[in-house]
Amino acid sequence: MNGPPINGKGEIGSDSSVPLSQKFIFHGFRILLVVVLVGFVIALFPPKGPPVLGSYFEGLVLSDPVIAEISFTVPKSASELQRDRSDAAAGVPPTFRYRPEATDSMRLSLNRFFDQLDSLAYLGDEGVLRVFLLDQSLNASTEQASSLLDIETRRLLRENALLGAQEYALQGIVDAGQARELNTDRVLIQDPGIEDRRSISSEGILIGGDFHSRVADKIAGESSELREFLRLVMIRNTIYSLVFDAVVTEADREQARQAVPQIKGNVVEQEAIVRANEPITTEDLERLTAYGNELRRIEFLEESGLQLRLILGAFLMSLTIIGIFSVLLHLVRPAIYASMRSLLLLSGLVMIYFLVARIVGAYGLPVELLPISFVILPVAVLWDSRFALLLGFVMTFLTVAQPPFYASSQVLFLTMVGAGTAALSVRVLRRRAQTLVFATVISAGYAIVLLALTFLEQKTLSDLMTSAMWTTLNAFLSAFVAMGLVTMFEWFTGITTDQTLLEWADPNRPLLRRLSQEAPGTYAHSVNAANLGESAANAIGAHGLLVRIGMYYHDAGKVLKPQYFIENQPEGLNPHDSLDPVLSAAIVKEHVTEGSRLAKESNLPVVIQDFITEHHGTQFISIFYNQAIERNGKEKVTKQDFTYPGPKPQSKETAIAMMADSIESATRVLQEPNAKRLKNLVEKIIQNKQEEGQLDESPLTLAEITILKEAFANSLASIHHQRIEYPTSKHLTKSPQKTAGTEPIKIKDKEQIELEDMSQE
Repeated sequence: MNGPPINGKGEIGSDSSVPLSQKFIFHGFRILLVVVLVGFVIALFPPKGPPVLGSYFEGLVLSDPVIAEISFTVPKSASELQRDRSDAAAGVPPTFRYRPEATDSMRLSLNRFFDQLDSLAYLGDEGVLRVFLLDQSLNASTEQASSLLDIETRRLLRENALLGAQEYALQGIVDAGQARELNTDRVLIQDPGIEDRRSISSEGILIGGDFHSRVADKIAGESSELREFLRLVMIRNTIYSLVFDAVVTEADREQARQAVPQIKGNVVEQEAIVRANEPITTEDLERLTAYGNELRRIEFLEESGLQLRLILGAFLMSLTIIGIFSVLLHLVRPAIYASMRSLLLLSGLVMIYFLVARIVGAYGLPVELLPISFVILPVAVLWDSRFALLLGFVMTFLTVAQPPFYASSQVLFLTMVGAGTAALSVRVLRRRAQTLVFATVISAGYAIVLLALTFLEQKTLSDLMTSAMWTTLNAFLSAFVAMGLVTMFEWFTGITTDQTLLEWADPNRPLLRRLSQEAPGTYAHSVNAANLGESAANAIGAHGLLVRIGMYYHDAGKVLKPQYFIENQPEGLNPHDSLDPVLSAAIVKEHVTEGSRLAKESNLPVVIQDFITEHHGTQFISIFYNQAIERNGKEKVTKQDFTYPGPKPQSKETAIAMMADSIESATRVLQEPNAKRLKNLVEKIIQNKQEEGQLDESPLTLAEITILKEAFANSLASIHHQRIEYPTSKHLTKSPQKTAGTEPIKIKDKEQIELEDMSQE
């Protein structure tokens, strides 16, 4: 679905005020449910003992040979395979990228340095020269600085530095930090613009330190101080001509690793695995183990009966998988964990799946018929795709842990992809016709996996088509049955899905019909605000449909006293003019509390009721507060009387509703609206909400708020765009001239009052 999970709030499991005994009962029932579910799976798939070939050990002498009844391969052990792969990777020559521009860049840097050195040396001031060298990170000694005043010395240094850069950069210079990669006799060089790499001896490549020393040795006849200075100059100006390419090298090494064979021998049918009258060696034991594993794989050998150790092991394995999922559910989805109905539904779906899996395994039916999507689709619809995907992966691991499907790569990939495509294909369930889309997407996912397995396992086209037929049948049958039961699942769990939300959008619903008839201005405002809110919610990936339906009902409380709200008042008639400001504020606030009461009486879903209580948050009704101060004095006025009861928005959707409510109201009094003025209005309103802390308890991020501003501004601009003025109706649409003494319309609606200064200029 397109929004967050819609469920009741509250959780007994983590409430510190709940008695310990009640907590024990609460968690105890859930632990019991897990144990029952694990026991059900074990009962369907009782573990079998491993096949017994015989008891052998090194040095044992057999009187009869062990003859292979089938052909098999002897795989390398994990350590042997790891060792061989490491050796293969170590022998791969590293790849370095050659930088032909390094020579010119280094010579340019050196020339620039010596040019500056020459210009300062002409001054004849040794101190100035040392300051320059120190600035170049060259701490020259007194002797070095003195010798540099000589033009011949500087010329000698320049010539040898440039010569060394030219000579050795072409040969190849590597940073000392990458020198550890030069661990093979040869290295590969990738020249720019050339696809093929060239191979050179690693001995001819210079590491940074060797390069600096070789250049310094070019003036071996000079003093050690001067040679050291030249070495420091080269260090300061070195540009490495070879750079290690880690990506290409690692790709080559991985290719070498994968090329290592995983088997170290083959045994053909009727070949002697162990000869008679000869001691069994380590190699013989390896071949016997491989022989036993192959017999186990084809179920050539079996043990009759059940073993307590095997049952306990299988129970612990399944309990670990389901137990970890249950703990994770308690931590990250406490609302689902707290709902016993939800847990019973999940357990029931899992049991149905494994019951079908048992039938598939017992009668040798194709594994492509495992109905994983039957479980995942309704879970994704009722909650969300991420939770469904997690459940799908848990069920996948649980499936391949059962004897008929144990460690089967085909079962693993098919169930995992089937669960993934089922979970991710669910977006917004508005029509049952979408079930066809779900089934098609799941079938496509299955087809891709089957194609991959066909290539990897070298199956025939006939095998592919047969498997695709079974997976398609599975996808369509599972999707239609599961989606047909969603309504029943929704009723059982009490979860509000999009289908239910759409039912509450019916204008013939008693509360909506009453709102449209008794407070038509409020109803029109609600519809307009719903349009704004839905488009904004969709812009950030929130639940747009929930915002729309919530906005339909957010001002339902105004039906009790519609005449006290500006959108329902005839022009110039405002009953607040004759009321005490405290009473006016109480009437305005009352539409929240009374709206909540009406919503409960109408059995509105809790998530819709949240829009009524949270769309004003704890905002301050400033206009009546200021009037009360003018009449009674500040010391006799209490701010609490002019503050909405709250709470502040707790979700992205109710926070968007608060913004859409204020923005829609404010635009009604905005004179001469244009794109710029509308954008400024949106910016100021949302900024006001942030500054007042009204959005602090919602999960909206600053990035999402920025997107919301843009979405609101774009929606308003499309509504208030400039229209053509037709000559035949110009006299009807032209704004009347203001006359002296005309009183402006008083604005008393709560949002317009709050935003009066920013929405009128």
